[in-house]
Amino acid sequence: MDNMPILEKPVSRRKVAKAVENSTISKDGLWRAFKEVPCLVQRKTGMFYLRKRINGEVYRRSLETEVFSVARERMPAKLEEILAEIAKPAKRSAPTALAGTAVPVPVTVEDGILKHTSRLGANPYKKQSRRYYATCQKRLLAIWPGLPSLLISGVTEEMCLAWATKERGEVSANYFNNMLSFLRQVFAAAIAVHKERTGVLISNPAMGIKRTPKRRRPTLDLPDKILFEKILETIRQRGSRQAEDCIDLIEFLAYSGARVYSVAAWVKWQDIDWGSMELTLRGDPNNGLKWRQPGETRAVGINQSLEKVLRHMESKQPNRKPTDIIFKVTSCDGQLEWACKKLKIPHLTHHKLRHWFGTRCAELGVGPEVIGELLGHRDRGVTALKEYVEPSKKHVMKVAIGLALN
Repeated sequence: MDNMPILEKPVSRRKVAKAVENSTISKDGLWRAFKEVPCLVQRKTGMFYLRKRINGEVYRRSLETEVFSVARERMPAKLEEILAEIAKPAKRSAPTALAGTAVPVPVTVEDGILKHTSRLGANPYKKQSRRYYATCQKRLLAIWPGLPSLLISGVTEEMCLAWATKERGEVSANYFNNMLSFLRQVFAAAIAVHKERTGVLISNPAMGIKRTPKRRRPTLDLPDKILFEKILETIRQRGSRQAEDCIDLIEFLAYSGARVYSVAAWVKWQDIDWGSMELTLRGDPNNGLKWRQPGETRAVGINQSLEKVLRHMESKQPNRKPTDIIFKVTSCDGQLEWACKKLKIPHLTHHKLRHWFGTRCAELGVGPEVIGELLGHRDRGVTALKEYVEPSKKHVMKVAIGLALN
């Protein structure tokens, strides 16, 4: 709390320093009060508010600034707004406070942000997930800087629609949808706080904003088995120093369907169990496997093609230790790009090798649910069928010719 920002112009730094020195912090640690300037309080995030007790009722209004001098100058006008609000005749349907009781503290979107971020901190999210949520929050506040100071009861669907219209064309569909989800969760947290303080439940203004449909994935142009062997042979004939190591990694990715940086780069010799023909995938020590909790592992069966690759790698490393990582390289994208250019075929990337694995499994008659399990999905093959299976025209024609429908 002592690090709460107090922004000020250079000419008034002495007055600001004196005001901060004589300030006090509330018991809950959220507010700072200034003895030098009565009725002026500052939120933990730096936003200034006017707090005034009138006729036994406490009124708190945002001054919409983090600058001390500006907040002090806006206090008289804000006080006049409160007095004018009190002078208006109250509607019969509006709830009134009992004599001698304080009006509930207004709930701002900032309250929802604080509650939601504390909830994220309490859950066992991975570091990458926490970093991604922080990025979403930073982007949201950059586009909508006045959002934290708004009362949750005053946020309308039109405001959310204006934000969505401006932001939808600036970022990808997936990023926009994640930001929209984050905004809805922040509003939901603020609405929960509003209900606790007032007993009134209001609707979420962001629920009416539609998600952006994802663009259809372009054709991957995956090589068939023969062309894949030509790519490996082209890299081998190049004769570079790490050509064989790159071929080992390429074959492992193609025959296991594993991701390269989050899975394959961390496989150790002790993860191979030849007795049960299983390979344990642990992933990045810091973030673990994708769609898994930190420390959670996944076991996959070692197929015949993958076994051949692993046996060959064992023969090349006679002095290996169980704790050694099996691969000497963690990237083969440059070799793949060079070979594809020489063969004049579409570029084959690390992740396309994962698609190649799913497509080959489908062409061999493996069902989508099994393919999803092999790829590490948890949706019973839905993603595998939609994203990872792309049979070649040659295979489709072969299946069509072999059909007997009568």
